[in-house]
Amino acid sequence: MIMLSNYESKLMSRLVDLNWEIHNGNHPDLIREALVQYYNKTEAELEDSMGLAEYREFMRKGREMFAPL
Repeated sequence: MIMLSNYESKLMSRLVDLNWEIHNGNHPDLIREALVQYYNKTEAELEDSMGLAEYREFMRKGREMFAPL
């Protein structure tokens, strides 16, 4: 079982919020591009903190839980 640290949990929460804003927010292109860059930076920070393999496994399990095939 993968456990997130408090720091990693905050990063994950930020990713969820940014993803929602990118896909559902009504933002001008410049703002949307900035949100995408911030998402990518946050994702890289989370990958670095967790380790790439553990991050990928965590995301795979999340997709299975929230978007089963």
